[in-house]
Order: sequence, then C-alpha cells, then structure tokens
Amino acid sequence: MKKILAFIIIGVAVIGCSEDMLNRYPTTSLVIENFYKTPEDATQALVAVYNMNLRENWWSSLFMTEAAGDDCAGGAGSGDGGGYQRWDRGLEWPDANANENPWKVYYGAIFRANVYLEYESQIDWTGNEAMQIQYQAEVRFLRAYFHFYLTRLYGEIPYLTRTLAPDETPARTPAEELYGYMLDDLKFCAENGLSAPYGLMHPNNWGHVTKWAAEAMIARIYLFYSGYYNDETIGDFGAADARAYIDDVINNSGHDLIQILRISPAGIHRGKLDITGIPFGPGYHITGSLKDLLTALLQLIRKVNIRSRQENMYSWLPGLFQRFPG
Repeated sequence: MKKILAFIIIGVAVIGCSEDMLNRYPTTSLVIENFYKTPEDATQALVAVYNMNLRENWWSSLFMTEAAGDDCAGGAGSGDGGGYQRWDRGLEWPDANANENPWKVYYGAIFRANVYLEYESQIDWTGNEAMQIQYQAEVRFLRAYFHFYLTRLYGEIPYLTRTLAPDETPARTPAEELYGYMLDDLKFCAENGLSAPYGLMHPNNWGHVTKWAAEAMIARIYLFYSGYYNDETIGDFGAADARAYIDDVINNSGHDLIQILRISPAGIHRGKLDITGIPFGPGYHITGSLKDLLTALLQLIRKVNIRSRQENMYSWLPGLFQRFPG
C-alpha cells in the first residue's frame, strides 16, 4: 500500500510540473533568453557590440598588413611567438596561429551583433520606437564593419546575418555577394542612423555611429572592392552611387578634412590634409633630431645579435634617410 501511495504521489508531482518549472534560467547571472526586456537592456547590449572594437592587440590588422607589406619590418623579440616575423616573410609554421586571433575576435563581434538583432524584438519599445531603429542601424553598421575588417585579411569569408548552430559550418560567400551584404547593412544605417550634422550633434550621441559614417564607409567599401577585384559594380551599385553618398557627407555632414602641420625652411604651416599629395612634399622636410634619432636606431640595430633567418631585416633603413635631408 505504501508503494502504491508513493507511486501516486510521484505521478501527480510529475504531471503537475509545468514547463517553466522544468526549464529554469540561472538566478545569479544573465542569459540571452531572458536579458532583453527594456531599452536600458538594449543599450547595454549595444555597448557590448561596440566593445569588440577594443579587443585588438598585437595582431591588429594595421600591424599585420604593414608588416606583410613594404612599409615596415616584422621585428619583436624571441619570446613574442614569431608572429611579426612570419607576416614580414610570408612564413607559416605547423603550430602557428598568428592569423587566428582576428578571425576569432571579429566573428565573436559578428555573433554579438546578430544576437542583438535577433532578440531586440523581445523588448517593449513603446515610446522609444526611434531609439529601436537607431540601435538597429548602429548594429548593422558594426556588422558590416566587422565583415569588412575580416575580408581585407582573409578574402572571401562567410557573411553571417544570423547566429549559427554549434555544429554548423557556413560556406564562404562569393565576393560580389559578400560586399552586397555589407552595402545593404550600411545603406540601412545611412537611411536610419543619427543624422544631425557634426556641430549640432547632442553630446549623448558622441561616439555613436551616424549616417555620415555609414555613407563614408559605403564609399570606402566600393573603392576597395572595385580596386581589388577590378570590378566597377557590386550588383547594380556603381561609382555614381558611391559618389552620391560621399557628396552628401561633404556637403551636409558638417565634417571637414583634418588640420595638419607642415614644417618647412620658412617655418610651420597649418593646412588641411590634401588627398592628392602627402604632408611632406617638395620643399617640406624634417631636419635634425629625427635624422639623428634614425641614425642612432640604425647603429643600435647593427649591434643586435640577429638570428640568421632575420638577417638584412633592416636593409630598408638607409634609403629612408634620403626622405629626411639634413
């Protein structure tokens, strides 16, 4: 009888259990499924997407591309893992992971962007509909930016517009389709992003992506694609379309070219950076201290015991002196 009563009690308990009772969320931490509730939560999630821009380290694309090109040499010490040297010489070792970091970090950034876009609809946006569209525009800009960062390093990469299942491996996206996706995200931001001119922007919006940033990035992406792939159109998007976006930035954004200093025998000159030339053209040069510094640096390098595979790393330095006559 006791056994029968026990079975009855267990059966009633099992039948009476609701799905909410069986599927419990953590009580000491936040998870995606129950996080997105208020506009304040959306702001935190948006900041988390922006935050991925702070993850760069020694493997930054700036360092990687500069070392791989002719503008600088890949140095560093023997305890630095050899990443700089590999980029400088085009080497790859069986255990090398020098190119892994940007892939992991920026696909992590894309994951955050897609999570936001998939879950922000759970928020009660009543009375904050304009903020909802603004945040969507900013996240879509960032998603395009992260993909552009990666494609310049790895070529044709998967363009992800959604989160993936753990066992899912996406295929590479063909270049024209890949850049088309980027343009779609940036166009959305250009149409829906913050549009106040630079001088009239509210201080609370400083640091946020704007329609002007999106329009400038559209032109930048078009220039890269058309130059690298030698193709003047991305689908039906061409040079005239890119020009229209950048003209809007020039005429209406309130932004201007950066002020620079030029040093010449006649003194210091202030002016705007001219995209048709370089700051130190004919008649402008750096004298004295910089040349002395470079000379001392070369002498120091000559004293360093460089391994045989690193010999002649700095053969470009003497030619550099010719750009700084004393």
